[in-house]
Amino acid sequence: MTTKSQLYAQVAEASGKKGTTTKAVLDTLFGTIAKSLAAREKVVINGFGTFDTIDRQARVGRNPATGEEFAIPAQRAIKFKPAPALKGLL
Repeated sequence: MTTKSQLYAQVAEASGKKGTTTKAVLDTLFGTIAKSLAAREKVVINGFGTFDTIDRQARVGRNPATGEEFAIPAQRAIKFKPAPALKGLL
């Protein structure tokens, strides 16, 4: 697992830029993606993948231990579809 701070360090090292500059750029990138998704806009990063939102309907769930039913409310979720180039790395 790579943490956010490790990601900052790896990108800073690979780009030869200062850590603070890299952190600011990546924070802006993550924030822009989040704002676009909140506005229900699809975010496409060629060669990496597509972020999009989906609406999940309300449904009834069941507790596997007791069998008791409970309501799961409708919600919006984020989905990610990797690009073929990214899938090829796995």
